[in-house]
Order: sequence, then C-alpha cells, then structure tokens
Amino acid sequence: WPVTINRGQATQITLGYRPSAGKTDQDTLIIANNSDSLPKLKIPLQGKAVSAEQQSDTFTQRASPKADILFVIDDSFSMKKWQSLLSQNLSSFLQSAQKQKVDYQIAVTTTTVRTNPLLQRAGGCFVGKGTRMITPKTPQPLSKLQQLVQVGTGGEAVEQGLEAAFRALTPPLIYDPNCNLGFLRKDASLSLVFLSDEPDQSPQPAAFYNQFFEALRGPLRSRIVRISALTAPMPKAACGTATTKGRYWNLAQKLGGVTASICSTDWKASMAKIGSLSFGLQRQFFLLRPATASSIKVFV
Repeated sequence: WPVTINRGQATQITLGYRPSAGKTDQDTLIIANNSDSLPKLKIPLQGKAVSAEQQSDTFTQRASPKADILFVIDDSFSMKKWQSLLSQNLSSFLQSAQKQKVDYQIAVTTTTVRTNPLLQRAGGCFVGKGTRMITPKTPQPLSKLQQLVQVGTGGEAVEQGLEAAFRALTPPLIYDPNCNLGFLRKDASLSLVFLSDEPDQSPQPAAFYNQFFEALRGPLRSRIVRISALTAPMPKAACGTATTKGRYWNLAQKLGGVTASICSTDWKASMAKIGSLSFGLQRQFFLLRPATASSIKVFV
C-alpha cells in the first residue's frame, strides 16, 4: 500500500479476524483515495464467535410484497414507437401488483447522462413534474405511469442506461429531494427494467455495474435485486434499426431477471412476465452462516 488502480481494474483486500467468545465485534474499514471528487469508502465489518455447530435461521414470507421498480428508458431519436408500445402494455405489467396488493414505488429515468442544458435535469434523476414516484396511493396510477414512460426523443444519442441507473441509486441523487429521495427502501425488493433499441454505452466495464447491483443486495443478500431487459435480441437485431451488444441481457441473466425482445409483437406477454417477477414473492432466502449442503433441514 498504497495501490494504484487503473480504470476497470480491481484489487483484493484480505482481513483476518480472531473472535472473543460470545461477543460481537464491529469495526469499519476505511479506504482513502487521492481523487478530488470521490469520498472515502467506509465498509462496516462485523464478526462473532460461534459456540455451536448447529444454527436455526427463520424466514417470514410477506403477506404482500414490497417492491421498488425503476424503468430506465432510452430517450434518443428512434424511440418514439417503443415508448408508445411500452405505455400501451403497462396494464399487463401492473396486474400482478394490483392482484397481490403490493406496496410498490415505480420511477422512471432515461439513458441520457451527458450534460445537456436543454434537458434541465441531472442524468439519473427521475422524470416527472410533481409526481416522480408512482405508488398505490397515486390517483390513477396506470394513467400516470403511462405518461411518465413516454420520456420523449430529445435525449442523447449515446445511450448510457447502466450508468444512469448507477447514478440514480447512489449519492448525491438518491438523497436529493428534487430527484430520487425516498426511493430505495431497505425492506423492499429492487427491480430495474431497461428499454432500449441500441447497445449500452456506459463508461465503466460491465463488471463494474454487475458488482454494483450485486452490492445492493447487502452483506447477507437481504434485498432482492433483479434486472430485466426489453432490448434488441442477441446477437443480431431482427427488426429495423434495433441493435444490441448484450450488456443489458447479460446482466439480466446474471441477476435472474427477464430478457424480452423489443422486436416482439406480443408486448403484453413480455410485460406481464416482467411484472410477475418484479412484484412476486421472495423465492430465495440466504443463510446467515455458510453450511454444508447435506446438513441443511428445511421446515415450513
């Protein structure tokens, strides 16, 4: 130390821990840097001695799910048709939420990240005047969401959907009362839905965004994080000008989301599938300690 890390590179830090019997220890790993804009990274650490070989973990399934949904929509010149199709099929998307009485928050941002004085908002900031997040208490939520997703076609031609999502869910925007404050709830699942007819051109490597979304799950994977992609099919587009390099699709497959073709003629089915997954009950429960698979017993 110190270590120089170039763009896209990584380094590994290994910590040793010697516990005190029956005591929980806490500390913080602080990673400093010489950047003029990036703050110090503070990573909370916790360790505890284990006095027994057996452990019981109890999980409670919610009677009604709690979900935060973020649509990241391409707002470039060629997207008017696709935005309209998305708007027309949102009723299929919301069916699962209404049926299960889900406590949801739905927001929309765009793939435009570069500074453009005509846009008058930061890349990653939620769109909408007055109402930026749709909830079950929003008057006519379907109608309002249909309006929000039609974000227009005056955005940048360099689509950066992953970077926009990253900015939307991190400081300063996630704490900005004029942008995204109140969206990311600790006890809610998080689903991102990307809509674009072009490849993602975000500045960081795909691995960077994959690690970021994985980190949102928390140290014990207590939060469900899903990514769904409604983009051009891989590896080659089959309709019009829609093209892709697969970054959205690859992340969706890694995080257990839905991949659907923007070229599909059945958007109703695609949106129903994305809605069912986004608003569905929890299907994965993570143990607090590593366990030998053959020793696990499950009781309902």
